[in-house]
Amino acid sequence: TTLGAFCLLLPCQPLLAPRKLDELVEDMPEIMVVIDSFEQKVQRPQAETERDDWYSRKKKTHTIKSQVAVDEATVEIVDIPDNVPGPTADIKLLEESKLLKKLPKGVGGMGDSGYQGIAKLHKRGFSPRKKPRGKDRPPDCC
Repeated sequence: TTLGAFCLLLPCQPLLAPRKLDELVEDMPEIMVVIDSFEQKVQRPQAETERDDWYSRKKKTHTIKSQVAVDEATVEIVDIPDNVPGPTADIKLLEESKLLKKLPKGVGGMGDSGYQGIAKLHKRGFSPRKKPRGKDRPPDCC
């Protein structure tokens, strides 16, 4: 068989949309920006009204969330938007930063599973597919 005979699924595509390898390679940008966020512990806010805004149930403490975008090829930092309170979702932070709108034409964005829906925000946005709750992980290839 030829290499083009294999079909792959893009991580952000539905299972019903298998794609041939040559189609996948054609859509993949040569330059990718890898996007990720992380939480850092901060002192509990003094004002009671602000405490819930900063409390991360995931980390069980008050946190601040930061996002960083790195050029995949050069490993240089491309963008660091303003920090936000800890419980902010990764994809919401990405939307608010407007990073994807700043990317030059032909440059793609790639994030972890916290960035589900990145393909709706950017033509060349990629994130892995999450395992459906209570079901087996879907196959990555047809």
